[in-house]
Amino acid sequence: MAPPRVKRSEAPCLGVCADGAIVVGNPEGVWYAGVTLELLERIVLEHLNEARTVEEAVFHRLQRSYGVRDGE
Repeated sequence: MAPPRVKRSEAPCLGVCADGAIVVGNPEGVWYAGVTLELLERIVLEHLNEARTVEEAVFHRLQRSYGVRDGE
């Protein structure tokens, strides 16, 4: 298994960023919207460090792709 890591990228808005920054937690495919510095701190502490989704900030969840097996 690969070690945990954080990637940052900048992309043009596709219509979902009107309410603020978007953060995606992978491999779970959890999208957080309206991310402030305070919420980002919670996402790092809870989602990344404790593997707990910050449910009240979830904007979208990606569906699993066909052909992807658990653990990949």
